[in-house]
Amino acid sequence: MNRRLGEILIDKGYLSEEQVMRALEIQLEESKEGMWVYIGEVLVKQGIVTKDQVEEGLLTVYCKTHYIHHLVLSGFLFQNLQA
Repeated sequence: MNRRLGEILIDKGYLSEEQVMRALEIQLEESKEGMWVYIGEVLVKQGIVTKDQVEEGLLTVYCKTHYIHHLVLSGFLFQNLQA
């Protein structure tokens, strides 16, 4: 079963369900404006979690996927994010 990033970060104690829900609302608002952002980017921009915590969560979610691991290590997922 694939778990979502927010669930992983909640389980790790990095944030609350309410914080995930608010981040999802922000993600939806931005997508309506034509700007798609990843939930991890929203959480980091809001100062709720760190980039390292998101990367840790992504590796947990996609631990079987070498491609995601490569993206995280290369910095691709956060290339435009200013934290």
